[in-house]
Amino acid sequence: MNDEPAIPDLPGSPKQAGPKTSKNAPNAMQASDTGNLRVPDALTGKYLRRGDKFHRTPRDKPAFSIKGETIRIDDQSALHDAVRIAKANDWSSITVKGSKAFRQKAYMVAAKQGMAVKGYLPTSLEKLDAERAASKAAAHQDQIQAKVSSGTKPKAPAEKARNAALAERFLAQSHDRNRTDPELRNAQSLVAASVIVARDRYPDRPIRRQKFVDETKIQLAGAIAAGKKLEGLQPQAAQRETIQERIRQTPFTKDKSKVRER
Repeated sequence: MNDEPAIPDLPGSPKQAGPKTSKNAPNAMQASDTGNLRVPDALTGKYLRRGDKFHRTPRDKPAFSIKGETIRIDDQSALHDAVRIAKANDWSSITVKGSKAFRQKAYMVAAKQGMAVKGYLPTSLEKLDAERAASKAAAHQDQIQAKVSSGTKPKAPAEKARNAALAERFLAQSHDRNRTDPELRNAQSLVAASVIVARDRYPDRPIRRQKFVDETKIQLAGAIAAGKKLEGLQPQAAQRETIQERIRQTPFTKDKSKVRER
């Protein structure tokens, strides 16, 4: 992936057509309107934020980064989340830059959410497909709004902010710190369970074991940010009879094994 920063177009720049975009340009989405970018609460717990970069796990490369009014995509699987950020900031349209394949995918994802997209010229079939999907998405949103209006109250902003802050704290704190944190000890018990599962599943693969635990912690942070109850949640493949008996006795020592990842 090209490491050059995304360079926004100057006001009045004629370089808006998709076919003229450089093949070496970073994959990026740029707002048509100015303002400070806000990340939705649901995504706050899904990614670990380091400055302007967002990582899925502490050991992964950035999935995307935010600089000014530009969202740069380093992992195209994060494209849908980038569009969610754009929608949350009330972007009415975006300018996409990068490879043709990226611009095509970005167009389909954003246009299906009802956003105007510059920087890519769609075929008639792509445009029709996007318009149909946008119509369905708008109808679905109307149904949600109708349910809210009928008496279902959305979460208060203060509660959302608290959940987001709690998720950030869960990701930032060590295992031992979370274990003694009254608000996070239940979530940490599930991380402890994932340690046991990882050791059983990947006995000779220390890197994969640690990634499994990191992914579990990220998933739990997302649940915390969304305000979900953790009592019924279980880490992946943790359905074992003896697992609850071993959780409290699991030490959290850094794996120093020299065994190579396979």
